[in-house]
Amino acid sequence: MFSAKHSSKKSLVLFLVIWLHVTLLDLSYVNHNGAVFLWEESSRPITLLVHLLIASVTLMFYLLVIKLRKTFQSRNVEVGQSIWLYCSVAMFLTIGFLLF
Repeated sequence: MFSAKHSSKKSLVLFLVIWLHVTLLDLSYVNHNGAVFLWEESSRPITLLVHLLIASVTLMFYLLVIKLRKTFQSRNVEVGQSIWLYCSVAMFLTIGFLLF
């Protein structure tokens, strides 16, 4: 099954998968005439830099979650019901803000 242990190999694979995913999503779009490939725009250095930045931030978030998880497990800290409610409301408002 899944292993909760952190390894540099997992981090590298996560980074590469996120970077490749974002790059491929940015490479094309589909309109009523079919798929349009944006080779020139997707190969610009600034675009690739943004993709690397997105993958780096995702990796940092992953490492932060791993660290917090280990900290909470070692201290036997429980998260109360009100925290889950506040986090759910914050996530709902964030999604609403991004959609509208």
